[in-house]
Amino acid sequence: MTTHTPGIEAFHFPSRGADLIGFLYLGGGEGPRPTCLLFHGFPGAEKNWDIAYALRDRGWNALIWSPRGCWGSGGDYTLAGVQEDAAALCAYLRDSAWPIAWDRLALLGYSLGGAQAIQFAHARPDLAQALVLLAPVADFLELSLSADFAAAASPFLSGTTPAGLQKAWIGQAWTANPVHLLPDLALPMLLLQGDADEVTPPYLAADLAAANPRCQLVMAAGADHAFSAHRSWLVQTATAWLVEHLGV
Repeated sequence: MTTHTPGIEAFHFPSRGADLIGFLYLGGGEGPRPTCLLFHGFPGAEKNWDIAYALRDRGWNALIWSPRGCWGSGGDYTLAGVQEDAAALCAYLRDSAWPIAWDRLALLGYSLGGAQAIQFAHARPDLAQALVLLAPVADFLELSLSADFAAAASPFLSGTTPAGLQKAWIGQAWTANPVHLLPDLALPMLLLQGDADEVTPPYLAADLAAANPRCQLVMAAGADHAFSAHRSWLVQTATAWLVEHLGV
């Protein structure tokens, strides 16, 4: 069995005619490695690099990537398109020679990326074996996208307007609302939430976790939306849970 050394690979992959960007942090060890696919937030300033590094230190692969229209990936950004881009990423990785253990694939999503990780786990139950949610957008109806937030995000998302983002946000509530999808998921789930979160209210996280007995909710006292003063706790808790459930 091949022994792999830790490393990093930057790569491009195609999705619906656009050229997208990803970074694969390769864990060391023998044979294919358990792998975590990370979904960043909106527009995505926090990408949880610290979690990726910690997972690599534990022998995991960690994938940080950007869907179309943001952070260097080509094309125009759409909320609904993230699911297609994630599927295209997985198809590309399956054709690669990188040591990915597809029977030990986890999804980790932060903020809006949490909602998108739930959507992807629901659409592709054949892929993920564990799900970690960090301060997720739990309910697109209860948590509206304000005009100010949309205006601040739009310059980072190609092909968008603030009004268009708000309309698409409401559309997600009717087609793929996380709180309606989570009850269908049969994989182990961990939800980490700050009780001082000023963006995604803690009560919505509690409602989301209550929708499925497989979802374990852990509240961090005093933590804000980005877990700014609680990063060490966040990294340790998330990585330890993943290792417990999928090994290494």
